[in-house]
Amino acid sequence: MGSVDQQKNEWAAFVGHTTHESAQYTAAREALPCARTVELGSGTYCKPCANENFDWADRYCENFVYFGRGALQLSWNSNYLKASQVLAESADTLCSQPELVATDPTYAWGTALWFWNFNRPPGDETTCHIQSLTGSFGGSLNIINGGLECPAHPNSYHADAIVTRLRYYCIAATVIGVKRLLSFDGCDGLAQKFEDCNLVCRLWSTLL
Repeated sequence: MGSVDQQKNEWAAFVGHTTHESAQYTAAREALPCARTVELGSGTYCKPCANENFDWADRYCENFVYFGRGALQLSWNSNYLKASQVLAESADTLCSQPELVATDPTYAWGTALWFWNFNRPPGDETTCHIQSLTGSFGGSLNIINGGLECPAHPNSYHADAIVTRLRYYCIAATVIGVKRLLSFDGCDGLAQKFEDCNLVCRLWSTLL
């Protein structure tokens, strides 16, 4: 959908987001899924679920916990349900087997594409696809992780992470051959964070 330039812009945004969310396609599961931590001896351990479902070696819940998984780190039970209705044989598939999003490429990428094209924030009619098509990288980020990154709290993990996200976006835009970066509107503080990006991003500054 859209012109060739719009399609390139959208692909660059999608690749930038997924590269960041998946730690350059190496992390099938969210790195920070903890609902709470547990102090044992001299160590602090992540324990986001009941003991019987928690894998202490790999630090993740084996079943029935809906933290981020897949290329775009699908989160929340409602999203697992809605994605399952579209991608699987039943709405129960990903709800009862959330690890499929981390272990099966069909669901790892399928959920990312579902979220990008169809997920709408409560009370809103827009999607990441619509935001990208209409020229807003910031709008797509606000849908994906706006509560933590729009704006990112100073001196927090996300304050640094948002710069990394921008770096991946700029690299993707360069490789794909984008003529002009999408707008940072729609995500408070994103334009300022662009100034913190390294040379890869600053090469684009004259084209904004």
